Amino acid sequence: SLSGQRESFPAGFNVDLAFNATRNFALVVDFQGHFKTFEDPGFPDIKTHIVSFHGGPRLKARGGKVEPFVHGLFGFTNLKAEQQGFFDDSENAFSVKAGGGIDVVASKRIAIRLVEFNYYMTRFFDESQNNFTFSTGVVFRLGGD
Repeated sequence: SLSGQRESFPAGFNVDLAFNATRNFALVVDFQGHFKTFEDPGFPDIKTHIVSFHGGPRLKARGGKVEPFVHGLFGFTNLKAEQQGFFDDSENAFSVKAGGGIDVVASKRIAIRLVEFNYYMTRFFDESQNNFTFSTGVVFRLGGD
């Protein structure tokens, strides 16, 4: 049983590339991964890996130091779980990320992603899972404004 454990957020990464079709509209490709090990006393650890790939439209309000955005991204997620000597399984599922965030412009080429928050729906094992993701980081602005 995994009961009695201290819950924590899984470690991970989030990388996205945005092609700005207009000043306020972009097409986004998003790649995300999360990794967590569950300790179960008396048994080998359970290692989980969740990797996703999404794409879709993003609307962004530009013009000031603060740039809010919203997006709807569609794609797939791979879930892999393994426990040495017991199981090693992987499944792919359709998934959706819908959300937005706030970028703060630091310079012409760098912004700070103050927050990005997404509703993240996956469909594993013939059931929907309703999740949320939160990320923050640095935005490198390679072209345009």
